[in-house]
Amino acid sequence: MTLGGLAVAIGELTDDAVVGVENTIRWLKEQQKNLQDKSISTLEVILRASSEVRGSIVFSTVLVVLVFMPLFALGNIEGRLLAPLGIAYIVALIASTIVAMTISVVLCYYLLPGSKLVKEGLETRFVKWIKRKAEPIIRWNIRNAKIGLIIAGVSTLLTALLILQAGKEFLPPFNEGTLTIGVALPPGSSLEQSNQVGQKMEAALLDIPSIKSTARRTGRAEEDEHANGVNVSELEVDIDLEERGKDEIIADIKQAFSKINLQGANVSIGQPISHRIEHILSGVRAPLVIKLFGSDLDELRVTADKVRDILEDIPGTLNPVVDQEVKVPQVTIVPDRERAAQYGFTFGELTDMIETILAGEEIGRILDGNKSYKLTLRLDERRLQDIGQLRHMQIYTPKGTSIPLSAVTEIRETEGRNSISHDNGQRRLVISSGILDGDSVTIIETLKQRVEAELDLPQGYFLSYEGTYKSQQESSRNLLFFTLIAFIGILLVLYYKFRSVSFVFQILANIPVTYLGAMIGVLLTGNVISLASLVGLISILGLAARNGILLIEYWLHKATEEGVPFSEDLIVTGSLNRLVPMLMTSLTSMLALIPLLLSPDQPGKELLYPLAVTTFGGLIVSTLVEIIVRPGMFKMFGEKPLLKAVERYKQSQ
Repeated sequence: MTLGGLAVAIGELTDDAVVGVENTIRWLKEQQKNLQDKSISTLEVILRASSEVRGSIVFSTVLVVLVFMPLFALGNIEGRLLAPLGIAYIVALIASTIVAMTISVVLCYYLLPGSKLVKEGLETRFVKWIKRKAEPIIRWNIRNAKIGLIIAGVSTLLTALLILQAGKEFLPPFNEGTLTIGVALPPGSSLEQSNQVGQKMEAALLDIPSIKSTARRTGRAEEDEHANGVNVSELEVDIDLEERGKDEIIADIKQAFSKINLQGANVSIGQPISHRIEHILSGVRAPLVIKLFGSDLDELRVTADKVRDILEDIPGTLNPVVDQEVKVPQVTIVPDRERAAQYGFTFGELTDMIETILAGEEIGRILDGNKSYKLTLRLDERRLQDIGQLRHMQIYTPKGTSIPLSAVTEIRETEGRNSISHDNGQRRLVISSGILDGDSVTIIETLKQRVEAELDLPQGYFLSYEGTYKSQQESSRNLLFFTLIAFIGILLVLYYKFRSVSFVFQILANIPVTYLGAMIGVLLTGNVISLASLVGLISILGLAARNGILLIEYWLHKATEEGVPFSEDLIVTGSLNRLVPMLMTSLTSMLALIPLLLSPDQPGKELLYPLAVTTFGGLIVSTLVEIIVRPGMFKMFGEKPLLKAVERYKQSQ
């Protein structure tokens, strides 16, 4: 993630230097054309050129830092993943700003004054062509400013519609190059049964093209952090993604498993890292987790099966299953208080004795070198399995007589649940599923609608939708909340800079238009917004505001420092002079993102690809906005605040 932050930032590391160097070249050219006073030294010209854009550079960097601050407010998995990206990005950007205001200025002094570019006042054919084509568009926008505003309004509306209809998910699907297949046979299944089923599955897997190897683990020790019985197995499957895609291989695995007898096993297909993240999020190794709460275990099972059937019918789900809770035979021993008292037992003495008989009691430890073993007193295992022997087993009473255990207890064979799960003191069953195609939010929202329409939950029973869906909802809310706080900070910084509500509005008004490009990129690449996509949208906010700051700062400088009156020519000149650095900064950023956009299925790019898509699309539209919307907006709303700025400047002199 640290390298990802640097990869995303690398195109922007030259932005401040590009703006400073380009402005210095323009000033030196004007000096050569006698547009500047020849009495001013070259050093003074370079310092003035640097100071002209210094404020814009600093404030635009502050804005970008502010918009990335919400990443550090995220908790849980998303915070751990994205914070290193944010740190790398911010540190690199601040360093580039410092370099642009120091080393770049020194290099300009030594390298630019004697260059052919400055002496001959040359402009490349491409720059001349761009300016020639852009000027009539800028003038048209100034003269038809309302049309530009309509374009901005329609673009904002389209952006909102694209965001609303897009799918949502917590994190993009990982592509780890390895699959983890969980297999849970009915509770009580023996190790031999698990081994037989595991061997069949491994043989079926190895017959599938692109599967290189398998490894299996059956059961986990009692003191393991994730203890499992011998009925539970995990298969690690190494796949070759160069030949075929992950989804295609998973489809083949499902088909292969349908042809073999799995003896009623629940099968889940996921990936190692994804499984661990999902387990941390909800306690269940699946992206889709629905918890059904209620009091009656039989009713829970019936209702959970109905929910599972509805979920299985929703496109995009992968092997929906219900927690395996089955009835198993057990021996129930119920103490008889009255008869126990007749023989001199207190209730506590009798239950302690029964606990020692059944569970055993540690009476010491045996040391063997560095090893230590518990010495436990308990009844022979074979006698515990025979209910007849338990009934006739002799125990001593406090009075010294010997009686059978059945004289003071009721011993009978019953059936009980193999396990009963609780959350917050309430009984629950879990329905879980993988995702083969689609996003968690769309699937869960569809499930909610169908459950409400097709299923009448008994009174006191309710569903809790968790897993990646719940995490996506929480992280999106947190990110939105802290982004709003950062946005307020941006408003304050911009107002401090320009002392004008109108200028602040003009800088930020074009950001929703810029988001249209980002959302078109999302639409063309799967139409799913993940947490990584949201980070890309946040970064665009700072980049789009930077261009607005540069333009308005130029117009202010011309009006205050050089006394140029407010006019169409002022707006056109500023737009054309800032067009080249804006194009250069956007192009360098987009070029740096191209490696992240290529081969999106490559492992390691899962989080960076959607971030690059939204940023790339936003940068394209951002440049167009400065040509077809910004000049007209400044023409309509910029005159009064510009005149006020000129008055404040005159009063300060």
